[in-house]
Amino acid sequence: MGSYSFRDFGSDDVEPSGWDFGDPGLGDDVLEEFETRYYSLTRQRIGGTASLDYRLSETSSIQFTGTYTEHVDTEQRRRIVHVIEDDEMEFNHKNRREDLWIANGRLTGEHLLGGVQLDWGASMGRAGEDTPYDTEIIFKREDVTYSPDISDPTRVLPNPSAGAFSPSAFEFDAIEPANSNTTDTDLGAFVDLEIPYSLGSTATGGLKFGFNLRDKSKDQSVEEFAYELADGELFLSDLGEAFDFDNFAPGPEYGFVPVSTTPDQVRDFVDQRRSQLEEERDLEADSEDFELSERVIAGYVMTELNVTDRFMLLPGVRYEYTDYQGDGFAWDSETETLTPTSSDNTYGNLFPHLHMRYRVTPRTNLRAAFSTAIARPNYFDLIPYRIRDDEDRELGNPELDPTTARSFDLLFEHYDQRIGVLSAGVFYKQLTDPIFTFVEENDLGGDDEQPRNGESGDIRGIEFSLQQQLSFLPGALAGLGVYGNYTFTDSEATLADGRMAQFAGQADHAFNAALSYERGGFSSQFSFNLRDAYIDGYGDEEAEDEFVGSRHQFDLSASYDISRQGTVYLQLLNLTNQPFVLYQGFEERELQREFYRAWGTLGVRLTH
Repeated sequence: MGSYSFRDFGSDDVEPSGWDFGDPGLGDDVLEEFETRYYSLTRQRIGGTASLDYRLSETSSIQFTGTYTEHVDTEQRRRIVHVIEDDEMEFNHKNRREDLWIANGRLTGEHLLGGVQLDWGASMGRAGEDTPYDTEIIFKREDVTYSPDISDPTRVLPNPSAGAFSPSAFEFDAIEPANSNTTDTDLGAFVDLEIPYSLGSTATGGLKFGFNLRDKSKDQSVEEFAYELADGELFLSDLGEAFDFDNFAPGPEYGFVPVSTTPDQVRDFVDQRRSQLEEERDLEADSEDFELSERVIAGYVMTELNVTDRFMLLPGVRYEYTDYQGDGFAWDSETETLTPTSSDNTYGNLFPHLHMRYRVTPRTNLRAAFSTAIARPNYFDLIPYRIRDDEDRELGNPELDPTTARSFDLLFEHYDQRIGVLSAGVFYKQLTDPIFTFVEENDLGGDDEQPRNGESGDIRGIEFSLQQQLSFLPGALAGLGVYGNYTFTDSEATLADGRMAQFAGQADHAFNAALSYERGGFSSQFSFNLRDAYIDGYGDEEAEDEFVGSRHQFDLSASYDISRQGTVYLQLLNLTNQPFVLYQGFEERELQREFYRAWGTLGVRLTH
């Protein structure tokens, strides 16, 4: 089976990214920097899957499955940076290509041996991410007068002086080409055994035990350079071609240069003008180079015990041993030197769990569960890297500890005769060493962003879900169906400095609803999604925490079976063009407002 897709899309973005904040409210805030961003992107995907089953006997079989996917992104990011505090303006154009590929092979077996079920498997996966070019060209101009308007927090305007966007005033400053390559290898194996048993005259069950092995290795290399003109001058008007900014979603009043460099000009600039340029290697970027490996060995034992035909117990315990090794480079900004660094960690964790189900009626269940789990840090976060973007930096943290969790859940579920389900539940989760993103000011005049461990966190809440096919309605209306779920979450995190805050990434309210229709070969769904605001990163104090704003979205999908082997489908997303909003501390202090516009897919799906 194979698949292919090609998508041409983009987004428009305004970012009042630099503020000198005063007290809550806008009264004494000062806008120091503002960005207008125009993104365009093409995305091509190719994929294929093949599988082979072989039955050794009536009770024994093996299966091989292989998958391969390619993903090619080519992105253009054109950006106007209003450096209001310095009366300057920049035009930047980044041209980036990213090639990703993933190949997986998996061999599994299922065997029933004298009443004992034996399952086994082995897998190998390889993945790569190659960025052959990630090049940004920068033009700057000075002596721009600004009169910012911050009276409407949803529409902050930098208001540069007349003529500020003249291409002849933007002088070439630098071009910064970069490339990178990342490879990833994942090996895995498992063996499971299940032995049935009975206790007394009514209780039956199965004892299951086994082990799992995962061995992962990953490496990355990054190169970045900076080129400046050795002599002479070069202006945007000397290179640029006409650029249409009229369809910018936030509005044309934000302004943009009427000309722009082309993707080919950015990519080929250094090769064509190398004799005019001075080269400098960006050694700090080499701190993103790394090699790492992680091996996890796990063993478990569990049993499903049907005490009666209504009551089921599922106790178990799992042990995991983790061995991590990472090699990278630390950058010293004072001496401008790189120092090889290594970090390693070994730890073992025991994870007990207990699940219970009580069948109140043949279609009504009451479930309860206690479980434990671990969330390891992202591999890259453990490398002591430094990624610098002007005055802002992203930093790695080799001191990160894994997060462990204990969860308690209680769920009621009722299945309707007419293809429906109603469920309601409560949950509580305790976390130790949760990993959060912290943002704080640095000595460059910007912000440092780094993952760090908090002390603890608690998440508790309730959830409701309803799914019902309205088959009792007369005639064509019997094809209607409704779906909805709602989750309320109350969370609290204790940060490393003892401050209490909402748990990062956790919205208080989330609601989804859909109206569907199915009849004959036709199927459609109109859906609505609502999510409350949540913390995206912590600052030094509550007023400096960064939030992702609340958001709602309407989507529509439909399909029609034109034959047994063919289906025509349509998918329309974000019908009301809802933006992504990021703010700091208070809703009126916006840092980013990004528009994606409504978009859709029309296609034909063939099966054989």
